[in-house]
Amino acid sequence: MISKFQKALLIAIAILLVCVIAAVSILFILRSRTPETPDTVAPTFEGLSDKTVYLGEGVSYRVGVKAIDDRDGEISFSVDSSSVRLDRVGTYTVTYTAKDAAGNKVEKAIQITVCERTVGSEELYALIDPVILQNGWREKSVETVSAEIYSYVKQALSYT
Repeated sequence: MISKFQKALLIAIAILLVCVIAAVSILFILRSRTPETPDTVAPTFEGLSDKTVYLGEGVSYRVGVKAIDDRDGEISFSVDSSSVRLDRVGTYTVTYTAKDAAGNKVEKAIQITVCERTVGSEELYALIDPVILQNGWREKSVETVSAEIYSYVKQALSYT
């Protein structure tokens, strides 16, 4: 017959055996796992291109642009357009920056060219003809048409 002490000893040995098996299993699992390779690839940008705008026009710096990371997918990015002067002819640099979860960073720059809008005679006539027809200016004298054009331009156009 087994005494209480022997029962307690057998239970303790069984518990100890289960713990040793669990520890060996955990060590085996930990050693068999392949370590994750570190993320060293920087994100990339899609949709970046140089732009040309006319004096006074606006620019949408983010439209059509995405920052993509090979592990994180689409990520947020910042735009530095502080040097752009849309009210002055010139070429300006805009810098795009993105950083993934692992800290890999990418910076790309594009050029914004602000130029003065020039209108050729063909385009000018295409713009003026409907206005002339609308106002019946073909049947009036040059002086009358000139005065009406001046009034029209003064009311229809504004400078910024």
